[in-house]
Amino acid sequence: MTEQPASTPQRRVPASDTPKWGWLLAVWMSLVVILRGIVWMTGVPDHDLAEAVEQGAARVEQKSVGEDSPDVIRKAIQLQRDSLRFWTVLHAVGDFVLAPAWLAVRATLVAVSFSGVAAVSGRPVGFPAAMRDCVAWQGVWVLQLLVRVMLMLVLQRSDIDTSIVLLLPSRTYGAWEWVLLQQIDCFAMLGWLGLAWGACQRRQANLLVALLTCLLVAVLEMQVVGGLSLLVNLGMRLTIFPE
Repeated sequence: MTEQPASTPQRRVPASDTPKWGWLLAVWMSLVVILRGIVWMTGVPDHDLAEAVEQGAARVEQKSVGEDSPDVIRKAIQLQRDSLRFWTVLHAVGDFVLAPAWLAVRATLVAVSFSGVAAVSGRPVGFPAAMRDCVAWQGVWVLQLLVRVMLMLVLQRSDIDTSIVLLLPSRTYGAWEWVLLQQIDCFAMLGWLGLAWGACQRRQANLLVALLTCLLVAVLEMQVVGGLSLLVNLGMRLTIFPE
């Protein structure tokens, strides 16, 4: 009889080696949705949008009196009020879809960037470990949102901010300048420093390269988020407060 070759035993990957960052990312995203939901339950976004629409309608009425017929004025005011639903839906999409999804985008961008830097410099790529750590550090941004929501509920104010604009002198700022300054946040800075430190701990890069990598990704994020925010704000201004 021909002896059958013994099958080569396959190495089983221990459970501890399996990347399990997916559940943590789901937790962070769920917390963002819950915290945003708490804000919406207070009625603050609806109130702010409704107040802006009513101010725009009042401006249209004031400018049109004596120039247009009453029917034209009523249609213009109704058009202003009809836009409230559109801006409310757009605001909700940003809060409940884009905001939680951006946690995954940021973590993936940073993990891929660090792995690419490590591959180019001949260091261990370690993408699974990088992804796990980058997802874990997204909790800092969730903490930022938690602090803002708590302060909003305690102080009963909707204009709570934790960015550098709190330290700026009182003067007139351009729209683009103001939006970018709002992206420079103390919690965000802590998160980026943590991401850079994690790359050093994983030996993907030295501290200087890690900081530069985080700076580049942070600038890219500021441009994307700031650009979208500026575009929406300008669209609202042109629609609600037409010249």
